[in-house]
Amino acid sequence: MRCLTLADALRERDVRSTFISRDLPGNINTRIMDAGHRLERLAPPGDNMSTSSSECGQYREWLGVGMDDEISQSRTLVAKIAPDLVVTDHYALGSTWHEAVCDGCKVMAIDDLAEREHHCDLLLDQNFGRRAEDYYGLVSERAQRLIGLDYALLRPEFLAARDASLARRKELSEPLQLLVSMGGVDRENSTGEILRVLSRFGQAECLAVTVIMGPNAPHLAAVERQAAALSFPTKVVSNVSNMADLLSGIDLAIGAAGGSVWERCCLGVPSLLLNIADNQRPAASALDQAGAAIALGDLASGQWEVELSRALDRLLQPAELQGISQEAGKLVDGRGAARVASHVIAQLLSVREVVESDARTIWEWRHAGGAARYYQSGEETPFEDHVVWLQAALMSGDRHLLMVERCGVPVGHIRLDRAPDTPSWATLSISISPALRGKRLAQAILIAGIDFADRAGFATLKASVHMENTASHRLFVSCGFRETGRDRPFIHFTRQLGGLCAAIDGVHGE
Repeated sequence: MRCLTLADALRERDVRSTFISRDLPGNINTRIMDAGHRLERLAPPGDNMSTSSSECGQYREWLGVGMDDEISQSRTLVAKIAPDLVVTDHYALGSTWHEAVCDGCKVMAIDDLAEREHHCDLLLDQNFGRRAEDYYGLVSERAQRLIGLDYALLRPEFLAARDASLARRKELSEPLQLLVSMGGVDRENSTGEILRVLSRFGQAECLAVTVIMGPNAPHLAAVERQAAALSFPTKVVSNVSNMADLLSGIDLAIGAAGGSVWERCCLGVPSLLLNIADNQRPAASALDQAGAAIALGDLASGQWEVELSRALDRLLQPAELQGISQEAGKLVDGRGAARVASHVIAQLLSVREVVESDARTIWEWRHAGGAARYYQSGEETPFEDHVVWLQAALMSGDRHLLMVERCGVPVGHIRLDRAPDTPSWATLSISISPALRGKRLAQAILIAGIDFADRAGFATLKASVHMENTASHRLFVSCGFRETGRDRPFIHFTRQLGGLCAAIDGVHGE
């Protein structure tokens, strides 16, 4: 699902995605195709589970086939597709698969575990509490790492519903609207166990419960019968297509610390978290410590039943519930998919030094749409003067003039002016092809420029943005620049480097 969210965000930026998926039970192949993406199917598993790799052993059976077959079949499809970049999101796939299958193209790895090596150019771990250093030795030093909740891959409807959902929480419902959502399949029927505990809760009359299950959940019918027998209102819904709207009307959720918890945080829905997998414990603990959720422990233990009753007693107090809601809402702003998409596109861009023949292109870009009013001089420069300046600038050792290209076509211009008294500092300015303005590529172009500066050895970047140029203001903030002062009519920003290649701990922004 998170890859589908990313593919949708990339499509908005004119990037086409093809999915490779094996026909395993519970697959969402139909949903992928209904969303308009291409799909290449791997054959259903047979009896052969032989493997020549010890990598990712505990998750290897999730592939459905042996690693040798997985690599051979995937390599054939990747060669057929001939992609610019391959994204992997599977606990059983690591550096062995990357090196064998993705020869000649860039790789992005999505991970939650930080326990296996990735041969990748870009790594995403959207978990709360994860640190960039958790991947030292697991990825190349030059691999970019997108770490934390600013990169949570949420569908756009959650951002659209965010403001109204947060505002609604200033007044709570009576009875308390409680959601139980333990995953679409819920093979162990944890939902039924939770309903059993709720039926014994001393203030159950204060609750109205909604249960979400997948249409193919094996215990769906049993849960429906159980819900019908409860003394408090309980409805069971499946195959939900309006999750953001549904969550906006929920006061409190009981669920696992998987990807859906970030959807709830975005909408300010407090969560009581039950761990149904080992890898969920760190996120649940971190959210609990941040006051953004309450961790109940492992489903396999009996202690969670006592903790659930205690938590419900506590959260029936409006101030307690609102406090957790506010902390949860601070963590996820709903713009993660757009940020990740920009970083993916930045991987597909190329950066070269400007040459004299670029003079006309740069001059036209810098003056398109009356942009000159935002510059320090505030005036348009005659083309002849611009050519003279460019010729001198190309001879200077104090500047990097860069052309950013996509598929060989210029899309943006980055200028880095080295500070004369502090050689490790540079002032950055950017201009975008007028034909691409509004195409959501500015962030990717700026990321490519920052990446170049980082690799060139700069430690600090500065930028000055005209106060009326609100789009550029948001752009620089979205790429990690912090406001450091104002000198009318300009706002000054600074960004520390020595870290884009090591880690990008994002900040809230567009």
